[in-house]
Amino acid sequence: MIALEAERAVTCALLSSDGAEAYSEVSLHLAADDFGSAAHRLTFEACAALTARGDVVTSVAVSTYLKASATWKDEYVAELQLAVSGAVSIAHIASYAIAIKEKAVARRLRARLGEIADKSLRVGSDVTAEDLLADIDSITLNVEAKASHVRLLDGPGAMQLEMTERWEAIQAGASIGARYPLDGLTSRLGAAENGQLIIIAGRPSMGKSVLAMNFALENAIENVESLSIGAIASGTAVTTDDVPLVAVFSLEMDRAQLGNRTLSAMTAVDYQKVKQGDFTEQEWERVNLAWERMYRSRLHIDDDGFLTPARMRAKLRQLEQRTKKKVTAIVVDYLQLMSGDSRRAETNRTLEVSEITRGLKIIAKEFQCPVVALSQLSRDLEKRADKRPVMADLRESGAIEQDADVILFVYRDEVYNPDSMSRGMAEIIIGKARDAVLGMVPAVSELQFQRFVDTTANAYSYEQLTGRG
Repeated sequence: MIALEAERAVTCALLSSDGAEAYSEVSLHLAADDFGSAAHRLTFEACAALTARGDVVTSVAVSTYLKASATWKDEYVAELQLAVSGAVSIAHIASYAIAIKEKAVARRLRARLGEIADKSLRVGSDVTAEDLLADIDSITLNVEAKASHVRLLDGPGAMQLEMTERWEAIQAGASIGARYPLDGLTSRLGAAENGQLIIIAGRPSMGKSVLAMNFALENAIENVESLSIGAIASGTAVTTDDVPLVAVFSLEMDRAQLGNRTLSAMTAVDYQKVKQGDFTEQEWERVNLAWERMYRSRLHIDDDGFLTPARMRAKLRQLEQRTKKKVTAIVVDYLQLMSGDSRRAETNRTLEVSEITRGLKIIAKEFQCPVVALSQLSRDLEKRADKRPVMADLRESGAIEQDADVILFVYRDEVYNPDSMSRGMAEIIIGKARDAVLGMVPAVSELQFQRFVDTTANAYSYEQLTGRG
C-alpha cells in the first residue's frame, strides 16, 4: 500500500536543481516514515539531515550522504534512477505529498487494526471488549492527529475571510467560546475560546475544583437563565436546541459529591447543610428552584474513575449522538488521574502526561470547544517563603506548558497564613495566556458555598496586588 508514483515524483523534485525549495515544501506535510519505499524514505532523511546541519540540498550532497549511510543499499539505486528520469513541477509537489500522507495513514491504520483483530481473540482471558473499543478510539485519535498535517497552508485571502467572518459573528452576538465564571477573568482573557486547552492548577485546598465547576455552571446553568430572560423579552420560547451542552469528567469525586457542590453554589446554602439535606423552609425553596434550573440545563457529569483521551473522545461522541447537540465546553478533574492511550507511555510518567495533554488539546480542536483541565502542583513550592505558584511548579510541566493556551493558578494566602490580611480572598494568577497580558485577578472565596465571586475591584497586575511593583 504505497503511493509509489507520488514518492518518485517527490524524490525527483528533491534531487532536482530546486531540491532545497522542494524539501521546504514537502517537509511541511511529510515525515520520513510516511514513505513506503526505503529508497525514497532514505532520500528524504538525507535532505532532512543536510538541512538540519545548514547544508544546501543538492543532488550531489544527497548522493554523498547516502553513500556514507550504513542503511543505504546498492539495490536502491535503480529505484532512484526511475524517479529522476521523470519531470516534476514544484508547483504540484504538495499534491504528491498529500497522496503519500494518505497512503501512510492507511498503512498505519491497517497495521493497528490487524493488531486489534489479533487481540480480540484473547477476549475472555486477559482482554475485555471495552479494552478493544478503547484501542479503536486510540487509533482514530492518533491517526487523525497525524493526518491533520496534510492540510495545506492557507494564503492571506483565506485568513482575511476567516477573520472577517469571526468579527461579523461576534458583532452579531454569536459565541466564539465559553464564558469564564469571573468578570475579572473575562476582562483579561476574553472568552474561553473554542479549541483552547485551559489549565487550572493549585495545591490541595486552594479551590481549583470549585473554580472548574463554577466554569461548568456558568456555561451550563447561567447561560440557560440568560437565554430564558432573553426569550421572555423577545416573546419567544427557549428550545432544547438553544441550551448549551457541557460535559464534566470527574475522576476524583463522584456524581453525588458534585451534585452537592453544584446545589451549594447555585443556592448559597452552606455546603455542609447541603450534604446533610438539612434545610430551612426558605432554603428548600432555593434548592427546588436550583433543581428546576438544572433540569432545564444540559450539564452532563461522568464520574468514571478510569479515563484516557481516547475514552473521553468516545464518550463525547456518544453524548453528541444521543443528545443531537454539539458539546460547548468540557471540564476534566483532574489531569494527573488520567491515563495515557499507549502502552509505551505507562513506563514513563512524563511521557504519559505529554500524551494526555496532547490528547486533550486535540479533543478541544476536534470538538471546537474549550477544554478546562485541572492540574496538581509540585509540593516543592511548600519549601519557598512565597508560595504563590509559578510555571515550574506544574507537575510534569513541560508538556502542560507547551500544549496549554491558558494556565491559571489558584492561590489563597490564608491556607498558609491563617492570620493573613487576605482572608476570604483568592488570587487567580494568569501564568500563561497566548493572547492576553499576564497578571492576577482577585476574587472573593465563598468556599462554604463552593464558589468564587468577583470583587468590586478591577483586575490589577500581579505586581500591583502583591506590592512588588
